[in-house]
Parts: sequence; structure tokens; C-alpha cells
Amino acid sequence: MTNGTTYYYKITALNSDDEESAATSAVSAAPAASSGGGGVSISFIQQMQEQEQEQEQEEEQEEEQTQEEEQEQEGLQIPTIDKPLAEMTVEELLTKIQEFQQAITQLQQMISELVPVDISGIPAGYKFEGVLEMGAKSEAIKYLQILLNSDEDTRLAETGPGSPGNETTYFGPLTKQAVIRFQEKYGEDILSPWGLSKGTGKVAQTTRAKLNEILGIDSN
Repeated sequence: MTNGTTYYYKITALNSDDEESAATSAVSAAPAASSGGGGVSISFIQQMQEQEQEQEQEEEQEEEQTQEEEQEQEGLQIPTIDKPLAEMTVEELLTKIQEFQQAITQLQQMISELVPVDISGIPAGYKFEGVLEMGAKSEAIKYLQILLNSDEDTRLAETGPGSPGNETTYFGPLTKQAVIRFQEKYGEDILSPWGLSKGTGKVAQTTRAKLNEILGIDSN
């Protein structure tokens, strides 16, 4: 390097996968004259170090932001602990416990939606087709009642006709009310596409698609 000459540098970095980052803005430096000959000034070295630190911080922030965006897209918010548990107050600990419980509930819901349900009484590979509504009679209605009875939230009745083990082939008032509960439980998938917030009690396109999804069957 020659004294009196200004040099310009750009810095890049390699990660563990040998991927090169974008270059920093140009940095200028001029060798400092000394009795021992030409050399790079201390201020230049410090400037280089500061540039590297800034770049590392930017990359870390980008990585954190990417992870947060991926979690949001997946619909799962994973809680974080920002300080040692020993330093947290009782209120902070209770808040974190609640956040983790909510995350576990979300995860369980996601898993239940991915894993096909094996419901005893419905033939393997069975697919709901057509419209089912009040007054209809068919074997499909019996399978509908069996599926609805598999969930406490949508069960037709605890005892008597329509209750678990006593399903019928008739679509009556109990079946309609159970279908309404089913539609409102999965409102985002069944009702929202139609701009509805209340169930109709009629098994048509989106209700049928959700029933088949639970059975692990593609409605298309």
C-alpha cells in the first residue's frame, strides 16, 4: 500500500452454507505514514470492525424477522423467555405459563387437522357427496351422525335415538342442530366463504368439504 493513496473497500461475509452476503457500502482508507513504513491506520481497522458488527446485527435481525413471519403464516405463536426464570416475578411466570398453554392448544389443533380421524362405524375411504338436509333419509345421514357424535361439541344427544351407538338414517331436528354446531365450530372454513356467521343446518359444499377433510378424504 502506498502512502498518500486512498483505497476503497467493500465487505462481504460467508455463512455456514458458504453463501455470500450482500456487500457493505464502500469504505475508504489511506495508509498512515510512520517511521516504520506504510501501514493501515487504527481508525481504518476500527471502521472495518464496526462495519462487520453492523452487518452481523442486520443479518440476525433479518433472520429473526423471517422466523416470526413463518410462525405467523403457520398460525402458531411460540412464546419466548427473555430473562432467567429466577429473575421473573410471579405475575410474569403466570403470564408465560398461559402463553405456553395457548401455544400447546394451537399445536394440538393443527395436528388434529393434519391427522385423518379413524371413526368406528364409517367405512374406510368413505366420502360424503351431495346435499344432506332436513327430512332426508339415507345411509350417508347415519355416517354423518356418527361423525358428529365423535365430537362432544357436535354430539346429537347423550341418550336415545341419534345418540352414540343409536345413530339413524333420518335427518331430523337433532341432526340439524348438530350440523349447525359443527358449522359454527369450523366457521372460518364453512361459513366465512359465504359471508355467514350462523350455521344453516344444511350439509352442502363447504360443510361437506370439512366433513371429508376430517375423514382424510379430498373433496375434489
